[in-house]
Amino acid sequence: MKTRKLLAVLLTFALLFGCMQGVVFAADGTSPLSLAQTEITMLEGGDVTQLDLFGADAGDVTWASDDVKVARVSPDGIVTSVGIGSALITATAADGATASCYVDVITGDDMITNDVFYRDTDGNPIQSQAGNIQKFGDKYYWYGARYGSGITYYESNGAKTGGSNFQAVTCYTSTDLVNWDYEGDVMTSKDLNSRMTWWVGRMGVMYNAKNDNYVLATQFSGMLNSGESLDNGVLYAVSDSPTGPFKYASCDADLRELGCFSKGTGDQTIFVDDDGTPYLIFCSNGVTVPPYQQDPDNTLRERDIIYVGEFNEDYTHLEKITKVYEGNEEYGRSGGREANSMFTINGKYYLVSSDLRGWNSSPSFVMIGDSPTGPFTDMNGKPNSSLPMEGGVSTFSHVTQVSNFVKVQGTEDTLILFLGDRWSDMAGNGIGYNAWCPITFAEDGITPIFNDVSQFEIDLEKGTWSVGENNNYIHNPSFECDRVAGALGAIQSYVNTPNGWEVESTAGQVAQINYGGNRGTSAAEKEFQLLTDGKAYCSPIFGNYSWYHGYTKRNEGTDAYKTKTKQTITNLEDGSYTMYGWVRSSGGQAACDMYLKSGDQEYKASLANKMDDWTQIVLSDVQITGGQCEIGVYSDAAADQWVMFDDLALIKNVPVSAEASKAACKVNEPFSVNVTTSKYAQKPYLVSESGSGLVSTREAVDNGDGTATWTLTLSLGSKGDRTLSVYVDGMDTGLDVNIAVGTTSVSVEPDNEVKLISAKADKTAKVNEPFTATIQTSTSVAKVRLFNESGMGLAPTSCTYVDKDGVRTWTYTLSVGTPGIRSFNVKVAGSDMQWAEDTEALQVRITR
Repeated sequence: MKTRKLLAVLLTFALLFGCMQGVVFAADGTSPLSLAQTEITMLEGGDVTQLDLFGADAGDVTWASDDVKVARVSPDGIVTSVGIGSALITATAADGATASCYVDVITGDDMITNDVFYRDTDGNPIQSQAGNIQKFGDKYYWYGARYGSGITYYESNGAKTGGSNFQAVTCYTSTDLVNWDYEGDVMTSKDLNSRMTWWVGRMGVMYNAKNDNYVLATQFSGMLNSGESLDNGVLYAVSDSPTGPFKYASCDADLRELGCFSKGTGDQTIFVDDDGTPYLIFCSNGVTVPPYQQDPDNTLRERDIIYVGEFNEDYTHLEKITKVYEGNEEYGRSGGREANSMFTINGKYYLVSSDLRGWNSSPSFVMIGDSPTGPFTDMNGKPNSSLPMEGGVSTFSHVTQVSNFVKVQGTEDTLILFLGDRWSDMAGNGIGYNAWCPITFAEDGITPIFNDVSQFEIDLEKGTWSVGENNNYIHNPSFECDRVAGALGAIQSYVNTPNGWEVESTAGQVAQINYGGNRGTSAAEKEFQLLTDGKAYCSPIFGNYSWYHGYTKRNEGTDAYKTKTKQTITNLEDGSYTMYGWVRSSGGQAACDMYLKSGDQEYKASLANKMDDWTQIVLSDVQITGGQCEIGVYSDAAADQWVMFDDLALIKNVPVSAEASKAACKVNEPFSVNVTTSKYAQKPYLVSESGSGLVSTREAVDNGDGTATWTLTLSLGSKGDRTLSVYVDGMDTGLDVNIAVGTTSVSVEPDNEVKLISAKADKTAKVNEPFTATIQTSTSVAKVRLFNESGMGLAPTSCTYVDKDGVRTWTYTLSVGTPGIRSFNVKVAGSDMQWAEDTEALQVRITR
């Protein structure tokens, strides 16, 4: 338990001796408030838990998190994890009574989660931008820059700074690419041999076997102590250790001597080939090469030419450069590129660059060659051409600019990781400084594919990866890459269609980007704040942008409007999902819905209620069929009505099952319950009928298929037919375990056959209203259960049986929250709690 949590708990007990932990009474002693959970553990990056409240009407309670970088909470008590750390969630009633729950957010083993601030093993945000990862010995070393603006961005929840303010080169080490130890600052301003420092970035470290030392090469702008000025020159520093300190050794101040068009580099990255030979991948700096003239309306720098540089034997100077690409007008504004990097696999070399977007994110453009120095072509074999990598266009490489790549050779495959710089502090590209994604290859084995995932697990030994439990399948869900219209178009202040989405519009209505309210610094952002009456619509943890339906002063209109913002998602596994969205709304619309369509089913949540604060909207247990769905927001509204939405998510539900080891036991006799969960679950437990958690011992076994089976061993001191609820990490799974304690209500007849005779159910029912299934079995059946289409067991609201003439007739009452023609599978089990092979299918039409 962390120090602040321990102090708070001790204080609570001191003040409230004899009362429940986490409960504070109002000043007049009335309306005690309590939470079923006082401490929960969650997996970072979108894990969701509903906090259960007692003692007050939920409508009279407000919720707050003391650290929204760790976890946030909706107005109805839904907690969503954000980043690693600890947060206190507090519920406050109208009369002042409060109750609280501690939330510990952790990372899963071997799990990489994007759209958060990566943290080191001490829990501090990793400050490493414009960097590079190399492996020396059995460790990975991550070198990058810490900027003052990056610290400001983190501490202020996303306030853009517009500058860099170099402080130091940092070093982090890891053996698994997930858990990183901070090794300290390996080079500071005083180690640069400089009088003035304007920019330090895009560095990398090389091991020099000849000298048995480590050489750091970085881009540098400033003035050396010698009085020499460098404009994006290459500065070299050396150390006897990979963890520094690195001291100034030399510089390349003018690359024109080697045939470069410019004195310095535009952007650069260190690439180390499989044989250990390092290369510098870079583009020209500030060049306008006729006939590719710079657009007079575009203030971005031109990076028209890409070079590959080779070092001298000490790695302290470039001694040769090879031009491998010269911009053309076919793609982008001039075909110029920046943020250049390289990786190699299967004898091919991939030179990957970003489009010219300044600090903003970009698709990743690819050229392929047979050697580090080329020649290179695009994926179609066309020379002097680069094309955007498949999969990364809809989200601009998961809202990043390419930094470099890590290659892991495993026993089963070769893992290529794309390491992206988010540049949030300078461009407002969303939460976090870094975002990493795996690269795979098309059937030809050559064409690379960018896998746009928000969470994934890696297996370094095998060299493989898999999608994470909390992966968000929506592309550009927070609208953070929308300063740019289209994949290859010029930067614009306003765009009418968010990247990766489609907009249907009539009556002149268009969706508009929200430029972050009062956090914006650009003219366009300040203008939009005025257009929306100065309201700061943007949440403090969603990044700087959200999407908007409704007229603004910039887009005036007096007519009613209809519009839809939608996205089609493919390559999904069929099954049960949950859709989330954070919303603000004027209310009053004729129709305003967050929706999901899949197959012939449509699920909706109305947004037509007035919501002044950001509110989380949930569509639970939506069924995906045919491997795809359409999600979006639809508005049919008057001109003065609006809705804003942000941070949408589509998460696959993970099945949970629970089985008791016996159907009956004596009072205080130990028995066990096996609970199968996701392997990332931290704490399954059982809750009594009165809502109290039950003490048990827990042992977990990894099943090797992404799940784990927990054995909970406990005993019960009260007689009766007991129904125990199954919770996982603070959330009610909807599953129950039934056991007869000290009674004979469950007959145990091991010699009789466990048999399902018949099953029938009400033909129709309404959403969330009870319906009944009548199931006939042999008298040796100790348990019946209905399972939904995705194989999840459905807990009954009541389940009773009557024995007559050797037949046991069960009355099983339940309710479901999803409309449509629902299919349920009936299963039965004997006293050994093993499901019999006999099953029966039931269909019920569920209507609203």
